[in-house]
Amino acid sequence: MYADLRVKPRSVDELRELLVLAKKLGYSAVAVELGGVDAGEAKKLGSEKGVRVLTRVTVKAATRREARLALDRAPRADIIALAPTGVDAARYAAVNKRVHLVRVEPGMERIVDASEARLLWEKGWGALEVSLGPALRGDWRYLAVLRRAYAFDAETVLVSDAEDAAGLWSPYHVKGLLRALRLPPSMANVWLGSAPARLLRVVLR
Repeated sequence: MYADLRVKPRSVDELRELLVLAKKLGYSAVAVELGGVDAGEAKKLGSEKGVRVLTRVTVKAATRREARLALDRAPRADIIALAPTGVDAARYAAVNKRVHLVRVEPGMERIVDASEARLLWEKGWGALEVSLGPALRGDWRYLAVLRRAYAFDAETVLVSDAEDAAGLWSPYHVKGLLRALRLPPSMANVWLGSAPARLLRVVLR
């Protein structure tokens, strides 16, 4: 089974349609970004549709100090992601045990390197987060970051950033995308399946 650890519907109706399609595509869990749909309502809807719904929050920071402040101010959520805008914050996010995901945004591809991969491995859990959203906008330059993740054997999860059902990705389409990037299509099973599953075991224990 697969997991999409970042969707951001703006309404309950959008979330309902998203969950119905997610179930059909083989997703067993999704994480909903806080700020759109009420957390309790989202989890209840997930139970009704047979998809585990978790909450998540994403904070941004350029430095360790900014990251600490942002994490202290972040609302409670099942999953905490930090989107670094500087290398210092990226290294901090990799070792901080409050941070589950280090989000790699366009322009920050350079944080995906041997040091980041090693720090995540030494922490024992956590992963880089790469969005598939830019592919829908034709931003293939950004998606080349997946070659770096593969080369450095960095624990990585793929997310859709879907605002509605139309933004979800079929695992088969992800395999096709990876083939186009000259990466093994089988990595879709890792980046959508086993890597999120390892993270969720930590989140849900």
